[in-house]
Amino acid sequence: MIRPLFVTALALLSPCQLVEKEDAPPSASTNPPGETCARSSDCGVGRACVERRCQALETSIAGELLAASGRELFLTGDPAAAYDAYREALLAYERRDVTIPPEIRCEAAEAAVLAGDRAVPRDHAARLVHECALSSLPGSTPRKKALEALARFRFDGLSVERLDRDTPADAYFTGKPARPSPESVQVTVDIPEGKEPGWEEVKGRLDSDFVRLAAVDCFLQAWEVSRADAGNVALDVTFRAKLKDMGSYDVFEGEPTVAELPGDGFGPCLSRAIAAKLGDSIRVRRTTSWTMPVRVNARLR
Repeated sequence: MIRPLFVTALALLSPCQLVEKEDAPPSASTNPPGETCARSSDCGVGRACVERRCQALETSIAGELLAASGRELFLTGDPAAAYDAYREALLAYERRDVTIPPEIRCEAAEAAVLAGDRAVPRDHAARLVHECALSSLPGSTPRKKALEALARFRFDGLSVERLDRDTPADAYFTGKPARPSPESVQVTVDIPEGKEPGWEEVKGRLDSDFVRLAAVDCFLQAWEVSRADAGNVALDVTFRAKLKDMGSYDVFEGEPTVAELPGDGFGPCLSRAIAAKLGDSIRVRRTTSWTMPVRVNARLR
């Protein structure tokens, strides 16, 4: 009696239940490229789970190589050259008629924005960022970096609402720029007179175009955050000259230094800019040590 009952139980089971379960077949509704995964069946047709991320199986090896070149050029600080390499990478994928990996599209977009208007027109760079956002997942690192790069132009007439469209636009900078122009920023540098050795040389370096240009740049960066119409900072420039034995003769030499202010904003930005370019050492006739108070003011005309 036992055998017939066993046969009956087997008959009630479906064919799929008679074999050990394997990975479910991929479907079109599974994880998109870039999404995390545990196995390839999580990723859908034509994709595989690589390093716990869904990746397309079809690729362009030439595109991968060119994208790697763009990545290296970007790390060297040359976004314009990096974009050229990325552009060739995108074309390589298009020639193969395969999907461009979202991370490569987003890296190309970031390089395009940072390359500047002369290398890549702003509207084209913004379109690349939009295409990056449409093809990638929210929160992915390359996507965030591309959007952060474009966000720097928020006050330059960027029509941000166009980024919410389902298809890329032809133009993105259709609004009126709100950011002040560099020409609208007035800078004054106040330095007292002094008779100490090396004073005039240091004063000449500070009362110069490089300080004024740095002040304008720092003011505009701070304006994006604070929207303040004016900014000022008080800096202390220190100079110490010591005896330097040159063998057959002696010299007194010292370097001017400025204490960098912590944090962000107009003052800290300018202190770092001045500290980086204050100049080489200065020779004087004797040992000396002094501090020069410097006040820099910037405001909109």
